[in-house]
Amino acid sequence: MSFASVSDHKSSSRHTSETEFWEDSRDEIRFKLQGNVWPFTADQLAKVLSAKTRDRDPSPLAPGDVDSLDNYNIHIDKFGSDIKVACQEFVSQSPEVLLSSAGDDYRGIVELMNMGIGMCLAQLPKDREVFYRNLKFCVWDNALEGLESCTPHGAGIVGVGDLMPDQVFWSLPDEGGSQMAIPLEVNNDWRELVLQAGTNAYCLFGASPLRQFALLVGYNHKEHALRFLVFHRGSCTASVSSDLDKVAGQEGFIRSLFSIFTWRTRADAGFTAWCNNVQVCLPSLQTEARNIAPFIVDIDRVLHQTFCVRGRSSRVFCLKVISESQKRPGPTQSLGLRRSPSRIPENIGTAAAKEVPNMTRSLEVDQHRSDTTRNSSIGVVLVPNSVNPARASGHKLEDTNLLIHCPSLKLNSLERSDFNNAVMKLCWTPDRGPEYGPIESDFLQRDCSNMFRVPKHLYSFQAYHDIGSPTTNHLFLSPPSDDLEQYRWHVLGKPIIEEPHRRSLLGHIMSYTGHSLLNASARDFPSLIRAILHALIGYYDMCQKNHQHCDLSIDNVLMVDESITTQPFRIENPNPIQQEILNLCKTFGPISDQCYGFVIDGDMAVYWDTYFKDEDVGTKTGTSEFMSDSDWLFNQMLKNHLHSPLDDFASLYFVTQWACVFRELPLEERSQCEDFVRVWRTDLAGDVRQRGFVTLQINHEKLRANQYGEFLVQAQPFLKQWYSLIENLRNEFQDPPPEGWNAGIFRRIIDEVLSSFLKVVID
Repeated sequence: MSFASVSDHKSSSRHTSETEFWEDSRDEIRFKLQGNVWPFTADQLAKVLSAKTRDRDPSPLAPGDVDSLDNYNIHIDKFGSDIKVACQEFVSQSPEVLLSSAGDDYRGIVELMNMGIGMCLAQLPKDREVFYRNLKFCVWDNALEGLESCTPHGAGIVGVGDLMPDQVFWSLPDEGGSQMAIPLEVNNDWRELVLQAGTNAYCLFGASPLRQFALLVGYNHKEHALRFLVFHRGSCTASVSSDLDKVAGQEGFIRSLFSIFTWRTRADAGFTAWCNNVQVCLPSLQTEARNIAPFIVDIDRVLHQTFCVRGRSSRVFCLKVISESQKRPGPTQSLGLRRSPSRIPENIGTAAAKEVPNMTRSLEVDQHRSDTTRNSSIGVVLVPNSVNPARASGHKLEDTNLLIHCPSLKLNSLERSDFNNAVMKLCWTPDRGPEYGPIESDFLQRDCSNMFRVPKHLYSFQAYHDIGSPTTNHLFLSPPSDDLEQYRWHVLGKPIIEEPHRRSLLGHIMSYTGHSLLNASARDFPSLIRAILHALIGYYDMCQKNHQHCDLSIDNVLMVDESITTQPFRIENPNPIQQEILNLCKTFGPISDQCYGFVIDGDMAVYWDTYFKDEDVGTKTGTSEFMSDSDWLFNQMLKNHLHSPLDDFASLYFVTQWACVFRELPLEERSQCEDFVRVWRTDLAGDVRQRGFVTLQINHEKLRANQYGEFLVQAQPFLKQWYSLIENLRNEFQDPPPEGWNAGIFRRIIDEVLSSFLKVVID
């Protein structure tokens, strides 16, 4: 469950592989940020970082609404005279003198940071609760287990709660060690500095995946200049450069630094107080009263999570309702400090990570995933009365108050037992504007909930802090403007995304619908294909409601060992090819309501009624490891590509291919087959060109059981037929019709897909 602890040898033992690793991580961060870095003045950033409370009833943000500081009482505004005194005291100490020692050992900037902390804290009452009251910076030049510092010269600076710790962890362990609070990066080039800081932000988000932002400090020792860097799910926001050799820069530094010490709670510091990775506080929906008593459920396991600096960062839990007599203290994740994250392909869990070289398993993740829907009209405030501010994860959830913002909303009565083995998905969903509201609630709640091969939706909510603040990144981005260039810092080059990437944390809860296709309970290939067929029929049902999934991956195609009852599969008023589909289904016996495979998730879904008129048409292309070849090609060229049902059908093939290759080898086959299969797993976790090598071998070479195992040998003939079918359909539907792509053509494609696939299954 943890990173390895820090070792004793010094950074001079760096190996070439670690240098290459740093280059790889830096490229990944640059790609993720996509050129978007937003500069704020010291005063602007101080207000954004400051503790704050809503100055009015915190009703949910409607789709397209942009949160702003005008909605808040900003606590740092109360400390104007205190900040002025802190600035005067700091300037009077001539802190610029300390920077002459900042070369390679960084002692000067450490002393300057700690001096500034002391000046700020001296202006606060000693009995005032301060989240980071014990914050201190220290040089951390120990080499790290497995991977050393992400900086070329190995030394680094950490902000922790102890003067000089023996060990540092990204999240606080049960006993001993210190927690990384605020990393400080040093370089003589701002571009490299931002990228270095991004690797540390990646690890901070890995330790606390639901946090709203990650604060770091960047110091350019060539210029004697400092910036505060705030990474969030939309990119990075930076303070303007503070020249520490000049009084104005020193005062700007203190004003930004002081904002940190206005934090009193976890919510102030950007953490979620209602979830601690062990338990989660949920709203009870058994009444329509405005103040509703919540209840706490255990997190039985993490089904899926993605690690990223910018993006959705989906996190999926399986929940467990436990009686008071069964209550147990949950383990605290202890992540030993590694300064640089591995380049983990998003949506790959531990099962894959164990097989791919250079993968940092920053958290143990089950390779199965469940997902939920969203309902943007529900807003939830979760208010813990007592938390331990010393921990970034694993804090105790105690009595809470919860506020449902839409009491008039008619919600089905739910019992406590409905949440046992339920699944909760939390995801930073993009805000696209009022004209393009979220469709996921319609997709899986209103139109498709509990259809054949579609899980039952319980409810969705918008996440709020206890201070009444919606959990978004809006305040860290430029305000709506016709001239965004005035708000940009082009430190990473020309931005790929022109508009600010605003996101909100949304929660969705649904009934549990199974486990990963990688689970060993897929005892044989026919069992796997039965689950895949049922999932495809579920996808077809979604298309009947004019919804297209657009993101079939190993994480959101699930199977069960014992069938689950859903609504029967039916097609109203079938045309000839649809009647053929129904007749082919009867080949397997009566069309029943018993299901073994499901498609879940809907945050990439599109609605055909608006899809072909959408100005962003073609921007939703799914998960890279499972994209169709066409999707991947256009994505690499940064060009839009109309995502059709045929692209989803190809994705389902690559999901099945992945499931076959990553399936755990039986004990008796491991000695012979492990090396062969490991090569394939590494290639599948790479880019599409590497994936193509595996696909080529499966489709054109004879597989031997003593190299790849009986399961893959059994799967090969079916996979070959399936891939040939994809190529034939691609040739048929490669060019748009004269009237252009439309919902009618897409329905014809999905009819052909399901009919042809059923014939392959029967053969």
